[in-house]
Amino acid sequence: MSFAGPLVELQAVTKVFGGLTAVRDVTLSVHRGEIVSVIGPNGSGKSTLFNLINGILASTSGEIRVFGRTTRGLGAHQVARLGVGRTFQTTQVFADKTVVDNAMVGRHLRVKTGLWAAQVRGNRFRNEEEQHRARCLQTLEVVGLREHAGRLAGQLPTALQQRVAIAMALAGEPELLLLDEPTGGLMEQEVMELMGLLRRIRALGITIMLIEHKMRLVRQVSDRIAVLNNGTMICEGVPDKVLNDQLVVEAYLGTAGAAAAYGD
Repeated sequence: MSFAGPLVELQAVTKVFGGLTAVRDVTLSVHRGEIVSVIGPNGSGKSTLFNLINGILASTSGEIRVFGRTTRGLGAHQVARLGVGRTFQTTQVFADKTVVDNAMVGRHLRVKTGLWAAQVRGNRFRNEEEQHRARCLQTLEVVGLREHAGRLAGQLPTALQQRVAIAMALAGEPELLLLDEPTGGLMEQEVMELMGLLRRIRALGITIMLIEHKMRLVRQVSDRIAVLNNGTMICEGVPDKVLNDQLVVEAYLGTAGAAAAYGD
């Protein structure tokens, strides 16, 4: 995609559920090649913000633009076709399918063969399927799962299932990847390995937005950090500025827990 402006632009975005304001007046831009982390206490609106960006939810007010195009009126599948991939806080894989078949599910956005050709499984369908499977195997190589391609996803440990979920998102060839707490349930060594994976993904030219609670990872991989508290952005900037901001420390951790949590 040749679009040269910010890949994501949020302008005064608000989301209200009944009488509850989950996201309030958030403005943020994300530029090509960045890793931007969104942090904040539980319930601060982080996942809601991602759901607004990728079209699962519609904003109550404000403007969201992805690759320069407004997402108002677009569903999640339409936003995905613009080039947005997404993982979720709860790892979602097809446990009874192989790892490569999970990646193929994520690849469906790139399938061009029509319904009739798919039903009769003609040469065009078979050729396209082979091409997509080869691309999925390349994706599994990127995330370190090539040797597990034929295993059932449900048989893999948590850390590898998380990589399956990332592979599913990458298989659609996104330019923007939204990762919602990818280190949930991981051990320290696995977190460090995931940190390396995030850098490899960025090196492929993919921009990343990341929701994360592991502050060591956030500090080391992020170009910028945005902090939400009660749905409102209270700070945004480079890691050292944000993670040492007194308002962030108090809102996110409480003064007593700051030093321990930031050094985890």
